[in-house]
Amino acid sequence: EFRRVSSLQFPAGTGPRHLEYHPTIAGVLYVSLELASQVTVVRFDHRTNKFVCIAQSMSTLPTQVANDQGSVYTTSHLCCERNGKFLYVANRGHDSIVRYVVDINTGLIDKTIAPQWFACGGKVPRHFAIDPSNNYLVVANQEGAPLDNISVFKIDHSQNGALRYMQSVHVASPNWIQFVQKPTIKTALSKL
Repeated sequence: EFRRVSSLQFPAGTGPRHLEYHPTIAGVLYVSLELASQVTVVRFDHRTNKFVCIAQSMSTLPTQVANDQGSVYTTSHLCCERNGKFLYVANRGHDSIVRYVVDINTGLIDKTIAPQWFACGGKVPRHFAIDPSNNYLVVANQEGAPLDNISVFKIDHSQNGALRYMQSVHVASPNWIQFVQKPTIKTALSKL
């Protein structure tokens, strides 16, 4: 049985799409607003799971790109690297991944360090994931052969999470990246 614990109203027409908890700070949640091309930091009470407030909202597009309310430019996925220092958001239409530096004490996006945009290596970045080593970001670019591909980037932790393009592999319309770790076998079965 499901029951509503809490709700939060976003501005009309912004289109909340994906959410991600901060990996090390309780009570911080990031939400991509698909139609507004924004990322929002939400505070919630981690003991009760009730929303407290929208603490911060920022555009995911460079200032010279006009937000068109979802006609061409939309966000898709967002993800923090495992230490919570860098937040990444995918921009469709702009075909980029934007990197924000996060204040590791508050979970807010650090406005004193400019966001940085990286070409996604293809077209229409639908989803991405950071590998278990926390060193690579892999993007599923969904549209437009030969730009529908999987692109791999190295995360440069010494340069505020900058992404360095490594390679792309053509894959027809990828839309999800998931790292699956082989389980550690503790006991082998003697007979099946």
